Amino acid sequence: MKVAAVVVTCNRLALLPRALQSIKGQSRKPDFVIVVSNSTNFNYEVEKEICKQYNYLLIKNGRTDTYTGALNNSIEEIIKHFGINDEVYFASLDDDDEWLPDYLYEIEKNNSENYDLLIGGLLRRSDTENNLLVLPEELSEKDFLVGNPGVCGSNTFIRLTTLLQAGSFDEGMPVTADRDLLIRVFQQKPR
Repeated sequence: MKVAAVVVTCNRLALLPRALQSIKGQSRKPDFVIVVSNSTNFNYEVEKEICKQYNYLLIKNGRTDTYTGALNNSIEEIIKHFGINDEVYFASLDDDDEWLPDYLYEIEKNNSENYDLLIGGLLRRSDTENNLLVLPEELSEKDFLVGNPGVCGSNTFIRLTTLLQAGSFDEGMPVTADRDLLIRVFQQKPR
Protein backbone atom coordinates (compact mmCIF):
# COMPACT_ATOMS: atom_id res chain seq x y z
CA MET A 1 0.00 0.00 0.00
CA LYS A 2 1.24 3.44 -0.99
CA VAL A 3 -0.32 6.56 0.51
CA ALA A 4 -0.39 9.91 -1.28
CA ALA A 5 -1.34 12.72 1.11
CA VAL A 6 -2.77 15.87 -0.46
CA VAL A 7 -3.33 19.30 1.07
CA VAL A 8 -5.10 22.06 -0.85
CA THR A 9 -4.47 25.50 0.58
CA CYS A 10 -5.89 28.93 -0.21
CA ASN A 11 -4.42 31.92 1.61
CA ARG A 12 -4.45 30.33 5.07
CA LEU A 13 -0.85 30.81 6.07
CA ALA A 14 -1.63 30.57 9.79
CA LEU A 15 -3.39 27.19 9.44
CA LEU A 16 -1.22 25.41 6.86
CA PRO A 17 1.69 24.57 9.23
CA ARG A 18 -0.68 22.80 11.62
CA ALA A 19 -2.03 20.58 8.83
CA LEU A 20 1.49 19.83 7.56
CA GLN A 21 2.74 19.10 11.08
CA SER A 22 -0.07 16.58 11.53
CA ILE A 23 1.10 14.80 8.36
CA LYS A 24 4.72 14.87 9.48
CA GLY A 25 3.71 13.52 12.89
CA GLN A 26 2.03 10.41 11.49
CA SER A 27 3.29 7.14 12.97
CA ARG A 28 2.77 5.61 9.50
CA LYS A 29 4.36 8.12 7.16
CA PRO A 30 2.75 8.85 3.78
CA ASP A 31 4.74 7.74 0.75
CA PHE A 32 4.16 11.02 -1.09
CA VAL A 33 2.97 14.43 0.09
CA ILE A 34 1.83 17.22 -2.19
CA VAL A 35 0.48 20.65 -1.32
CA VAL A 36 -1.52 22.44 -4.02
CA SER A 37 -1.89 26.19 -3.72
CA ASN A 38 -4.89 28.27 -4.78
CA SER A 39 -3.35 31.28 -3.04
CA THR A 40 -2.26 34.70 -4.21
CA ASN A 41 1.23 34.93 -5.67
CA PHE A 42 2.50 36.63 -2.51
CA ASN A 43 1.12 33.91 -0.24
CA TYR A 44 2.37 31.20 -2.60
CA GLU A 45 5.91 32.47 -1.97
CA VAL A 46 5.35 32.19 1.79
CA GLU A 47 3.86 28.69 1.31
CA LYS A 48 7.07 27.69 -0.50
CA GLU A 49 9.03 28.47 2.65
CA ILE A 50 6.56 26.62 4.86
CA CYS A 51 6.60 23.50 2.64
CA LYS A 52 10.38 23.63 2.40
CA GLN A 53 10.57 23.24 6.21
CA TYR A 54 8.66 19.95 5.90
CA ASN A 55 10.32 18.86 2.65
CA TYR A 56 6.91 18.61 0.96
CA LEU A 57 6.23 19.28 -2.71
CA LEU A 58 4.26 22.48 -3.35
CA ILE A 59 2.72 23.29 -6.71
CA LYS A 60 0.51 26.13 -7.90
CA ASN A 61 -2.87 24.91 -9.12
CA GLY A 62 -2.77 24.91 -12.91
CA ARG A 63 -6.36 23.83 -13.46
CA THR A 64 -9.60 25.65 -12.66
CA ASP A 65 -9.11 28.04 -9.75
CA THR A 66 -11.23 25.91 -7.41
CA TYR A 67 -10.77 23.35 -4.66
CA THR A 68 -11.76 20.60 -7.10
CA GLY A 69 -9.34 21.88 -9.72
CA ALA A 70 -6.54 21.74 -7.15
CA LEU A 71 -7.50 18.19 -6.14
CA ASN A 72 -7.45 17.09 -9.78
CA ASN A 73 -4.07 18.81 -10.18
CA SER A 74 -2.79 16.73 -7.27
CA ILE A 75 -4.09 13.54 -8.91
CA GLU A 76 -2.05 14.38 -12.02
CA GLU A 77 1.06 14.74 -9.83
CA ILE A 78 0.34 11.47 -8.02
CA ILE A 79 0.07 9.68 -11.37
CA LYS A 80 3.37 11.24 -12.48
CA HIS A 81 4.96 9.95 -9.27
CA PHE A 82 3.42 6.45 -9.01
CA GLY A 83 1.68 5.81 -12.32
CA ILE A 84 -1.84 4.40 -12.26
CA ASN A 85 -1.50 1.70 -9.68
CA ASP A 86 -3.98 -0.27 -7.55
CA GLU A 87 -1.62 -0.02 -4.56
CA VAL A 88 -1.88 3.79 -4.37
CA TYR A 89 -4.41 5.45 -2.06
CA PHE A 90 -5.42 9.10 -2.15
CA ALA A 91 -5.82 10.81 1.24
CA SER A 92 -6.60 14.52 1.34
CA LEU A 93 -6.41 16.84 4.30
CA ASP A 94 -8.01 20.28 4.29
CA ASP A 95 -5.59 23.04 5.27
CA ASP A 96 -7.74 23.91 8.30
CA ASP A 97 -7.87 20.30 9.55
CA GLU A 98 -5.41 17.93 11.15
CA TRP A 99 -4.98 14.17 11.42
CA LEU A 100 -4.37 12.53 14.78
CA PRO A 101 -0.90 10.87 14.91
CA ASP A 102 -2.12 7.32 14.21
CA TYR A 103 -4.64 8.18 11.48
CA LEU A 104 -2.75 6.63 8.55
CA TYR A 105 -1.59 3.71 10.69
CA GLU A 106 -5.18 2.93 11.74
CA ILE A 107 -6.46 3.25 8.18
CA GLU A 108 -3.78 0.86 6.90
CA LYS A 109 -4.33 -1.56 9.79
CA ASN A 110 -8.07 -1.65 9.07
CA ASN A 111 -7.54 -2.21 5.34
CA SER A 112 -7.32 -5.95 5.91
CA GLU A 113 -9.50 -6.76 2.91
CA ASN A 114 -7.81 -4.35 0.51
CA TYR A 115 -10.80 -2.00 0.40
CA ASP A 116 -11.42 0.58 -2.32
CA LEU A 117 -12.65 3.15 0.18
CA LEU A 118 -12.12 3.69 3.90
CA ILE A 119 -13.65 6.47 5.97
CA GLY A 120 -12.31 7.44 9.37
CA GLY A 121 -14.06 9.04 12.29
CA LEU A 122 -14.27 12.80 12.35
CA LEU A 123 -13.92 14.99 15.41
CA ARG A 124 -15.33 18.49 15.01
CA ARG A 125 -13.46 20.67 17.45
CA SER A 126 -13.59 24.41 17.85
CA ASP A 127 -13.99 27.04 20.54
CA THR A 128 -17.71 26.17 20.69
CA GLU A 129 -17.85 22.41 20.02
CA ASN A 130 -16.04 19.12 20.55
CA ASN A 131 -18.17 16.56 18.76
CA LEU A 132 -17.21 13.11 17.45
CA LEU A 133 -19.36 12.41 14.39
CA VAL A 134 -20.49 8.79 14.36
CA LEU A 135 -20.60 7.24 10.91
CA PRO A 136 -23.46 4.90 9.98
CA GLU A 137 -22.74 1.15 9.76
CA GLU A 138 -23.37 1.18 5.99
CA LEU A 139 -23.21 3.89 3.37
CA SER A 140 -24.62 4.23 -0.14
CA GLU A 141 -25.01 6.98 -2.70
CA LYS A 142 -28.44 7.76 -1.20
CA ASP A 143 -26.75 9.00 1.99
CA PHE A 144 -25.18 11.85 0.00
CA LEU A 145 -28.15 12.95 -2.11
CA VAL A 146 -29.60 15.02 0.73
CA GLY A 147 -27.16 15.95 3.47
CA ASN A 148 -23.92 14.32 4.44
CA PRO A 149 -23.44 11.52 6.99
CA GLY A 150 -20.12 12.95 8.26
CA VAL A 151 -17.82 12.24 5.33
CA CYS A 152 -15.44 14.83 3.92
CA GLY A 153 -12.10 15.00 2.21
CA SER A 154 -10.13 14.93 5.45
CA ASN A 155 -11.53 11.58 6.60
CA THR A 156 -11.78 9.79 3.24
CA PHE A 157 -9.12 7.38 2.07
CA ILE A 158 -9.68 6.06 -1.48
CA ARG A 159 -7.83 3.84 -3.92
CA LEU A 160 -6.48 5.97 -6.78
CA THR A 161 -7.98 3.68 -9.45
CA THR A 162 -11.41 3.89 -7.76
CA LEU A 163 -11.13 7.69 -7.71
CA LEU A 164 -10.22 7.73 -11.40
CA GLN A 165 -13.05 5.33 -12.34
CA ALA A 166 -15.49 7.69 -10.61
CA GLY A 167 -14.27 10.53 -12.84
CA SER A 168 -12.24 12.36 -10.18
CA PHE A 169 -13.53 15.72 -8.96
CA ASP A 170 -16.05 17.77 -10.96
CA GLU A 171 -14.38 21.14 -11.48
CA GLY A 172 -17.72 22.73 -12.32
CA MET A 173 -18.96 22.16 -8.76
CA PRO A 174 -17.97 25.10 -6.55
CA VAL A 175 -19.53 23.43 -3.48
CA THR A 176 -20.53 19.91 -2.37
CA ALA A 177 -17.49 18.42 -4.13
CA ASP A 178 -17.13 15.60 -1.59
CA ARG A 179 -20.81 14.65 -1.85
CA ASP A 180 -20.75 14.68 -5.65
CA LEU A 181 -17.66 12.47 -5.81
CA LEU A 182 -18.96 10.03 -3.20
CA ILE A 183 -22.27 9.60 -5.03
CA ARG A 184 -20.31 8.57 -8.14
CA VAL A 185 -17.95 6.36 -6.10
CA PHE A 186 -20.81 4.54 -4.36
CA GLN A 187 -22.55 3.98 -7.69
CA GLN A 188 -19.56 1.76 -8.54
CA LYS A 189 -20.26 -0.46 -5.50
CA PRO A 190 -16.77 -0.12 -3.97
CA ARG A 191 -15.43 -2.53 -1.40
